Amino acid sequence: MAGIKTDVCHDYMAICETIRSIAPTYVFEMSLSPDFVLQSSIANTIERWGKGGGLQFDSFDQWIPKEAFGKPREINKEKKMRYEINGKILKLGGKEIEFPYEIRKIAEFDEIIMLLLMQNEIPDNNIVALDMSGNQLWNIADVIQLRRPDAYVGLHKVNDRHVWVRSLSGVETTFDVYTKEIIEKIVSR
Repeated sequence: MAGIKTDVCHDYMAICETIRSIAPTYVFEMSLSPDFVLQSSIANTIERWGKGGGLQFDSFDQWIPKEAFGKPREINKEKKMRYEINGKILKLGGKEIEFPYEIRKIAEFDEIIMLLLMQNEIPDNNIVALDMSGNQLWNIADVIQLRRPDAYVGLHKVNDRHVWVRSLSGVETTFDVYTKEIIEKIVSR
């Protein structure tokens, strides 16, 4: 819905004229249990309401618990994390943070920035995640438990939620940066 004007959105979703003054301003993600029934369909054309064509959902009057709703995000609001990197120093959220190793690679997500730290030597568990204020959320060891501590040599943003990392020992892992759920783990040596 990002970039869609209110009148176009109303036409796309075939929203009735009595509530057209209400413009969608937020979007959020939901986590539903696997047994929750949610039907999706395409909005039909309804005379005097709109052309339709938008994706709509129906929960069949099932109660959706408050905990299922993620943090709302404003639609059409550019939310770009502003930061500067200079060797071992990261300037983020009004803070200047110095790390023991150089920042070699970053993966930026909505409200999370991940850093791959290394120099001539590669330390164990050398990926950290920070919030927009520069506070550490977690270290890679909090997400991936290997038989012994390992250094990481690869960091790549897959999409808006998932990141791929590769350890020095050849373990490739894709996981959700928000829930820390492992999506895929491949061992290649």
